[in-house]
Amino acid sequence: EYPIFPGTMMKAVRDYFPRDAVLCQDGGNTCLANVHITRILGPRKFLWTSDIGHLGTGLPYALGAKLAAEPDQPVFLITGDSAFLFNERELQVAVESNIPIVVIVNCDHAWGMEKNSQNRCFGHDKFYINCNHRKVRHDQFAKSIGCHHAYVDHLSQLNPALDEAVA
Repeated sequence: EYPIFPGTMMKAVRDYFPRDAVLCQDGGNTCLANVHITRILGPRKFLWTSDIGHLGTGLPYALGAKLAAEPDQPVFLITGDSAFLFNERELQVAVESNIPIVVIVNCDHAWGMEKNSQNRCFGHDKFYINCNHRKVRHDQFAKSIGCHHAYVDHLSQLNPALDEAVA
């Protein structure tokens, strides 16, 4: 329940959206967990660039997917916070162009893959080199540009927040 385990969140989000929803994803550890946990329920229902240079593609993919989708077909993005910071301002494009997508930002406030790599290389977790971020409130940024926003840190808050976001 608290804090929300990322895999639990990912499964709950996939279970929330209908079969025909398009899932986009972005990030490092968030993507690796999501690709193992989240079921893909049909062709053209999953967008992810897993090769080099993929960070920051999730939000543009989601916007493009929504423009290409049937009008009532939901599009949602599950992204890590580091990847999301690459182009968070593109939410303003969604607002100004009336492109309704749902964005779920999985926050660990770090470059999580780099932390894991440094732990493996150095054999301890006493300190990390340039891996941690300040805690950014993406919901407050979304609010400031006219998006629906919610801050969820308990699993019981997730479905109500998704209900509001979809509405």
